[in-house]
Formats: sequence, C-alpha cells, structure tokens
Amino acid sequence: MNALLRGVVSTLCALAWLVWPVPASADVHSDYLTQDGIALYYAIIPAGMITGHPRGHPEAEMHGGVRQGKHAHHLMVAVFNAETSERISDVETVATVSEVGFPGETKVLEPMEIAGAMTYGAYFEVPAATVYKVAVTVKSPRWRSARIFKFEFRHQ
Repeated sequence: MNALLRGVVSTLCALAWLVWPVPASADVHSDYLTQDGIALYYAIIPAGMITGHPRGHPEAEMHGGVRQGKHAHHLMVAVFNAETSERISDVETVATVSEVGFPGETKVLEPMEIAGAMTYGAYFEVPAATVYKVAVTVKSPRWRSARIFKFEFRHQ
C-alpha cells in the first residue's frame, strides 16, 4: 500500500476514534483489500459507538437512525484507485454478511459523507459470537464489471 493510502487509512481510523469513543472491549474490525487496481477500505464497528451524536446530526440519522442492541454493527466502506489514491465516489455498493453456513443478510450500502469524504454503509445484526463472511460488491460506470471483495469478521 502506498504512503498516501496508508495516510488515508490512518486518518479514517483516527477520526473514528475521535468521533466515536471506543470502550476497551469494543468489537472493531478494519482493513483494506485490493483487486484489479481498486482498493476497498472497510470498518465494522458496534452501532452503539454512534449513539452519542445529538438528534439531527448526520451520523445519528443515517440509515434510518442508529440501531440499538449489542449485536447491531455498522459496516462502512470507502473505494479508491489503488494506483493514484483517488477516491472513487460514483459507485453502487451492496454487502452480504453471513454467519458461516447460513445465507446471511444482503443490503445496499448507502452513501454517506464522513469528514467531507464519500463513504458507504449499512447496519447489520451479528448475534452469534462467531466468524462472519462479508462480501462487498462494488459497481462503477468506469468499469466493465463489478468487483467483489470478500473478508471475514469475528464477532466477539
């Protein structure tokens, strides 16, 4: 990963820590994947980390309002050109989160602006303390075909 992309990841993580105070036991997972010149940065955080925003604040209202409960999590992704570090904002994103061996839940990741940058996200329920498989499909008019990024998330 080039220095600029490392800087973007560091900045996003720092902003998340500042905006959403994280308890020591928080179930936070973030990383990045690259495929065919596209970089997908992702983070999965407990939805409860977002509850501190006042009513009317964009993060308090996104995706129909913050989900309650210890199993609600917020998946966020950002898409970049891996070569130039240019943010790609004209994408459609869909994610499926599934417990191993089960069909899971599929949702459109809604566009949202965080710290002036386009990001995409949705809430998912992850009730079991186990490994979840996540598949994020990203489409852009710039590409001939969609990119599918897959990773695992271990819910504690």
